[in-house]
Amino acid sequence: MVEKSPYLTYCIGKNCENCMKVEEKFLTAEFSLPQMDANCECGTIVCLKCKKSGHEPLNCQLYKEWDDNLASVLDTLNNNWKKNNTKSCPGCKTDIEKNQGCMHMTCAKCRFEFCWLCMGDWKKHGSGTGGYFKCNLYKPDDSEDFGAEYIKRLQFFTDRYMEHKRGLEMTDDKIKTHIKLLENKLTKHFQLNS
Repeated sequence: MVEKSPYLTYCIGKNCENCMKVEEKFLTAEFSLPQMDANCECGTIVCLKCKKSGHEPLNCQLYKEWDDNLASVLDTLNNNWKKNNTKSCPGCKTDIEKNQGCMHMTCAKCRFEFCWLCMGDWKKHGSGTGGYFKCNLYKPDDSEDFGAEYIKRLQFFTDRYMEHKRGLEMTDDKIKTHIKLLENKLTKHFQLNS
């Protein structure tokens, strides 16, 4: 009944069974619902013409093109973020985000401990293996020509610099957060005792 009426349309809201009625003066020359956003009592905004989420001021065709491409755009953005912010665990290949300053990582899934810089087993980073920062020492490759070796060396040190800088920034942010918490507690304490 509702589907055949040019005046009525169902709400697309989750678990909503409301029906919206449009006055005759709003119907198009083809006697169909206009491109117009309508607010349902449940809070959902519906485009009367295409029966999708409200999208004014975009017309239905542009909205459809955007919606069709959105999954691809989100995939690209997600992959870019993952590339720039995660590495795969050497143990189980799960993507891991570094969220603290230390280079010593422990995979939450398989509990493998590794170095964020060189991705090597953390057990091999002890004092018996040349120190915890041995992976910061550059080992030249004599088989490369001078230009390629220079670029490789520059990349090696730039990567380490950026990782250490990022680690320091994370640590600095956490310290500032803790200082604010302490300051708030001290302020409250002194106000109560005054």
